[in-house]
Amino acid sequence: MPYGQDCSRVLEMTPLDLINAVRQNGGAWFESFGRIKMKSGAIGRPSMNAYQRDINEVHQFCRENELPCRVIGLKPRQKGSSTFFTNLMYSDVRRPKVGEAEVSACVMGGQYSQVDNLWQILSRYEAHDSFEWGNEMKINNLEGTCSNGGRIVKETAGDFDAARSGTFQWLLTTETARWRDEGVANAHKVLQGAMACVPDLPGTVVVLESTANGSSGAYFDFWQGAVTLEEFKSGKRGNGFVKVFRAWYEFPDSYLPLTETQAQEVEGSLTPDEKELIEDFNCEISQIAWRRNKIAGECGGDADLFEQEYPRSSSTAFLLSGRKRFNRIGIEWQKKLRAQHPVEQGSIELVNDGGVDKTSWRPTTDPGEAEFDRWEAPQPGRKYVIAVDTMTGASQAMGLDPDCHSVLCFRRGYYDGRGWHPTRLVARLFSPCRWDIDVLEHAVYRLAHYYGKCMIVPEINNDRGLIELLKLRRSAKIYRRRTTNKKTGKVTDAYGWQTNVQTRKNIEDSVAKAIREWDVEGEGVEIYCPNVIRELETFIVNDKGKGEAADGSHDDDVIALGIALCTIDSATNYAEPVDEEFLAPDVEKDFKRRGRVNRNQKSQKAHYR
Repeated sequence: MPYGQDCSRVLEMTPLDLINAVRQNGGAWFESFGRIKMKSGAIGRPSMNAYQRDINEVHQFCRENELPCRVIGLKPRQKGSSTFFTNLMYSDVRRPKVGEAEVSACVMGGQYSQVDNLWQILSRYEAHDSFEWGNEMKINNLEGTCSNGGRIVKETAGDFDAARSGTFQWLLTTETARWRDEGVANAHKVLQGAMACVPDLPGTVVVLESTANGSSGAYFDFWQGAVTLEEFKSGKRGNGFVKVFRAWYEFPDSYLPLTETQAQEVEGSLTPDEKELIEDFNCEISQIAWRRNKIAGECGGDADLFEQEYPRSSSTAFLLSGRKRFNRIGIEWQKKLRAQHPVEQGSIELVNDGGVDKTSWRPTTDPGEAEFDRWEAPQPGRKYVIAVDTMTGASQAMGLDPDCHSVLCFRRGYYDGRGWHPTRLVARLFSPCRWDIDVLEHAVYRLAHYYGKCMIVPEINNDRGLIELLKLRRSAKIYRRRTTNKKTGKVTDAYGWQTNVQTRKNIEDSVAKAIREWDVEGEGVEIYCPNVIRELETFIVNDKGKGEAADGSHDDDVIALGIALCTIDSATNYAEPVDEEFLAPDVEKDFKRRGRVNRNQKSQKAHYR
């Protein structure tokens, strides 16, 4: 039977055709001989849904084209993901005849309870199987053995050496994204170690199936690198995995029967989110009613919880799973906005003409040559500010991924004849950037000079000498904050932004407000940078209530974004370039104190360029 074909009519086949179909197609065995526990509690014969047919098609395509089968399934709630993957494993183990290459399989979960759930499904298949495989299978609490030489064992990811003791042709990992939550240390390494036990050969299968659990971690990384089946068929391989997902509204049981009057009531009270489901996803009123019923009952009135348990898209599933700090709808809007504003990459050239620094933009199509990303050129009359969060060198992932410098330039929001134009990210230094501080300073200065010698706001916590280098620039405008001496009560100015408990809260709150109020006049921010948006997605609230980057993620851009929003009133006006030069105030004061300079002595001031 061709891969992907609906197997619902297998019982109409001749006995010989049926035997051949079952031997060649796991979906055929599932619908004709498989028995599962129905939602009613009764044991019954299943019929594949759309999600299961997609999985079956991937499996069949790889078999028929003699390719290793690697599937990553994003589990919809109560739609038979584990049930069907276990079916394919069971069928593949029993398929070989005596004398043929046997199949060794491994089922792995974060805890025994997860493995036991799949083990019960497996045991039920064997207990009710009436198909003549030509072999016998016995399943106990520890393993399943088949007289053709095949076997199935179960492992838990809590054992660092799980599955390393043997070679397998089949690996099924369940709730892979939640292994960390189950107390699995080094979940990424455990998964990689288990996968290494499956040779990259035709006939082998590796399955990663899970509900989403935040946009970070091993499972998320594998999902990001995977391709669709259509892409896989065209020759695109990605990381070798084919991803499978179906939204809640694509299942026939996700609807609520309504009378005409009830349907009219629902249609007359649609929320903006429900209208989007109808307009963008072609949902029907009966499906909206089913969704409302789930939100009110199972989800306790929490619409976001519904989107997590019953996602409308894979991106929504990852975005909502886990406790996120920033508004989901606002981040989704940023993604849509980003698609409409492609980036221009280039470098900013700095020349000194008669003692005057001048800058110009030089575009490039070579990513290795580009230093800056630009979404908007400087415009006369607009105000700009640059926020700088310098790297500490601290590791985000066991020393393998240290943090980076973040240099972001923003144009302050403004009104004109067309209305409100929110604060906008107009340019940034490329990412990831881990330059030495003197090289970084030169880039920050060029970017600031290009945007009208605009205000620079460096974070002083990990300054590493950036401010002192900028102070030597005659035209660099450096942000200064008011500070009070706790002993004397004297109020003075100090360079740079200082992050402490209170200002850290100000950073997070400013970002949260700007993302949440994306559609409020006089508020919001426009971000076209995928790296910034990705960090916003992976910024979470930990168990202690503190905002931080999720494991394996960064927050450098989030911090720089927050600093810029907190200091946006300090943005300086861009005018046509002029030749005026000046010293930083404290440097000028130092010169005057020593009696070594006046405004016309450029030769002595040259030392401070």
